[in-house]
Amino acid sequence: LVAEPAGSIRGVVRDASGAPVAGLPVEVRGASGARRTTTGAGGAFVLEGLLAADYVVEPFAYRGQVGQETQVRVDRAVVPCDLQLTRVPEASLLVVNEQGEAASGIWVAASLHGLRRGVGQADARGVVSLPMTGDAEFEVRTADGYAACAVRSFDVSGPQAKLVIAQP
Repeated sequence: LVAEPAGSIRGVVRDASGAPVAGLPVEVRGASGARRTTTGAGGAFVLEGLLAADYVVEPFAYRGQVGQETQVRVDRAVVPCDLQLTRVPEASLLVVNEQGEAASGIWVAASLHGLRRGVGQADARGVVSLPMTGDAEFEVRTADGYAACAVRSFDVSGPQAKLVIAQP
């Protein structure tokens, strides 16, 4: 049995305007698993008792804002890691089937960085508004029975983002 000194990751989470965010979960992932903590007053967080290793630190989403994963190496007693949230704009997404017809009533969930950021139902024209970027991932389900639909393609090159799905 060998004892090693533990390290900690400390920082502050700020929203897109620079204001600190209190009460926000922050996840720290490493080879030994994931742990969560919550920001306190002034947006400060600390996660102690970490072995020397590489970790990924990521704040949860907050009021339409998301944070990027930040890589840190715990190699001393305290490692600073301030996090900045950025606003993810809602965008209009046209959902069509493989024949190019509007997929009205379809439920679409958009995920960014592995976390769900928004859910919406396509209107009669097949349009849904969701927070997303070009690297978004989607889960699509039918209105009746919520059967999964396969995503065939996602195109943001045209005037409106388009999601092509295969309906069951």
